Amino acid sequence: MGDGHGSDGDAPVDGAPSRPRARRGTARERLREASARLLSGATLDDVTAFITVNRLTAASGLSSGAIYSAFASDGARSAPQAAARQLFLSIRPQDDPMVIEILEQLHGSMDDADDAEQRFVETLAELAAAPVVASARSSEPWDYTHLWLAAAVAINDEEVRDAVRHVYVENTRTYERAIARALELVGRTPVEGIDIHMLASMLVAGADGAAVRLRFDPDADPDLVRLTYLSTIASMTRRVDEADDLFASRVISSYRPQPQPVHLDDVRDAVRAVDEREGWAAVTVTRIVTLTGIAESAFVAMYPTRHHLATFIWDDVLGTVERRARARQSLDASVQVVELVADLAETACARRSLVASLLTARLHAAATSDGAVLDPSSERLVGLLGSLLEGDEALRTVAARTAVDGLLMAAAAADAEAEELARVLIAGLASISRSALGT
Repeated sequence: MGDGHGSDGDAPVDGAPSRPRARRGTARERLREASARLLSGATLDDVTAFITVNRLTAASGLSSGAIYSAFASDGARSAPQAAARQLFLSIRPQDDPMVIEILEQLHGSMDDADDAEQRFVETLAELAAAPVVASARSSEPWDYTHLWLAAAVAINDEEVRDAVRHVYVENTRTYERAIARALELVGRTPVEGIDIHMLASMLVAGADGAAVRLRFDPDADPDLVRLTYLSTIASMTRRVDEADDLFASRVISSYRPQPQPVHLDDVRDAVRAVDEREGWAAVTVTRIVTLTGIAESAFVAMYPTRHHLATFIWDDVLGTVERRARARQSLDASVQVVELVADLAETACARRSLVASLLTARLHAAATSDGAVLDPSSERLVGLLGSLLEGDEALRTVAARTAVDGLLMAAAAADAEAEELARVLIAGLASISRSALGT
């Protein structure tokens, strides 16, 4: 009975030790603190205490005698609790249907892929995300429910902690093999400081974290899992070749409407604007795609790397050289050659990084086509220089092109001064067309 004043104290019970009466108004807080300690100290036996003999017989259709004959009570743990514990700890990595489904999807996709570079990782992420989403929102006992119940008691229940840790270790090891194969197929590798084990661990941890959100929030976008996969891969891996890495931008753009293609003039204007403000080093495919809004797939079909954008700036640079050359047309051919080579040498040395990109793009094109590739501006320059030389036309063209290519290569790969390069090239041309140079 209470004391008529709403006392929070415990009434003494015959045979039980009396407890001091709680000070008025403090019982609620003390009970909250005690509840917090009990919750944080929960074990699997505490979690399964609701599984009683009556409930287990009703759920199984077996008699209580059958339960006690199958599982013995040791005093601290009831027979139903013993049954639940054995089931909980019997899970093996290969029994996880979600893991099995993911691996089957991954391996099946790898076998069927005709072109591993056609958004292969994105396809794998979509396939791998589907069972994670289904498991996160499933009521089946062996989906994420099992994992999260284990997490709730792992600190206080060593047996549970070790069992689930083993599942994690084995699953991660299995994923490592699949991930390593997938990266090999798409030409990617972990960034410096990251290995396959860390990448697999991050992917597993990221998916589990996203699954928590999906379990609690029925309105959460299930695409969260796919984006988690892709973001992890984008930040922890890189391409193995020199092509611009557009994977991260694809992760971002995949979550918004596809932009419309734009005109070539927009690309040229964007490249020029970035170069003028920040220099050639700031010009990247990702930057120009962002500025123009052009569809990435269409963009990289025309410009696979940032180096292929160099022609826009090089056209402007050589435009100045050409205008100066036309202003000297009244001069003797030998003087024009000397001035043209000197002008080109000075221009190339002033834009060494741009010239390096220009040559890289040219070599890339030459390696993927049947013939030599030269940008239109350089082609005009070769024609102009060749027209100033004398002798056989074919020889003059070869000499002019060799001179231009040699000058550009030297400007991009060395620190020689422009005057030195011009002097060497003029001497070489003189040996081929002495009459044109007046020697």
